[in-house]
Amino acid sequence: MQTCFVRYMMADEFTEGCGHRQKAAYGSSQVANMLDPLPGMVAQGQMVRPIWLTVDVLKGASPGQYQGTVEVQAGSESIQTLSINLEVSSQKLLSSDQWAFHLDL
Repeated sequence: MQTCFVRYMMADEFTEGCGHRQKAAYGSSQVANMLDPLPGMVAQGQMVRPIWLTVDVLKGASPGQYQGTVEVQAGSESIQTLSINLEVSSQKLLSSDQWAFHLDL
């Protein structure tokens, strides 16, 4: 499993109008920009910080329900354990050398 922190940037993508927005009222906003695979991140107390979890399922994994845990740490201290539930389907993906199209943003 890999964890990534969601990074943000300032954007003015809606200033020309998305619906009936007024440019003066909505000059800029923060938007998600990238997933940063840092080993940790300093966060202020009472701050919400999204984390992206990527789970690599082995090629021969049996379909079914899988459970596990993720430990949240502050420095070296464990502060919370989260339960993770994952459903592996029976569908198989083609190997990347058989893809007809690939878009890497």
